[in-house]
Amino acid sequence: MSRSAVDAIWRERRLAAMRAEVEASHDAHPPQGQPRHGYDPNQPRIPQGDPDGGQWTSTGRGAGIQVAAEKPPLGGTWIAKLLRELAMIAIKVYRKEASLYDLFGKTHGTVAYTKIDGEDIFGSNSTLPMYTKADYDQAVRLRDAIIERYPDLLKQDNIGEKPNDVFFHGETNVLLRARTKLGGTLAGRTIHVYVDRTMCPSCIKVLPKIGLELGNPTVTFEDYAGRTRTMKDGEWLR
Repeated sequence: MSRSAVDAIWRERRLAAMRAEVEASHDAHPPQGQPRHGYDPNQPRIPQGDPDGGQWTSTGRGAGIQVAAEKPPLGGTWIAKLLRELAMIAIKVYRKEASLYDLFGKTHGTVAYTKIDGEDIFGSNSTLPMYTKADYDQAVRLRDAIIERYPDLLKQDNIGEKPNDVFFHGETNVLLRARTKLGGTLAGRTIHVYVDRTMCPSCIKVLPKIGLELGNPTVTFEDYAGRTRTMKDGEWLR
């Protein structure tokens, strides 16, 4: 699947998600005097004990009946899952184009992804081939600034040890690349970053201070399993 195809799917599903929200809102708050769609207190239900027990039926149990639970679940959880799925597809396409799989299909390293002002921004850890000399130089400057500002937070005797490795991780790289594209600061931004790995202890410890240094945006990181962490003002909010 090409990058343009992923973008087309993203736009189509975002529109579908927005339409679903509008429809759900209309069903929850129908105009005065009009019945709620899909709800009739007198409509029969499948008896308890049946695998579909408690769900609405059209005329009773039998061939061709319609169950009320046919529609996919709506709301924030469903939309968040949809967006995460699309982000993971974008990451897979990026990995494929960069040959980041071994012969057995196993992934190498970490890829992070965000979309800002309609533009895809990818980041990776420093061991992957798309990590550039410019990425490395930015990471070193950021590391030095954070060490100076928070001398008790990071290693100073051996700057190559953990948690100092965080500056060369995909989560940091995608934020640095986003800052570059936005003219040098992430101030005032709300950013959602998707990552195809679980967040490591170094990231948990240092990323909030990195965010503060880059302009103090509100950043939510979400991994492949839907686990999220949000940072602002140099701390984790949740």
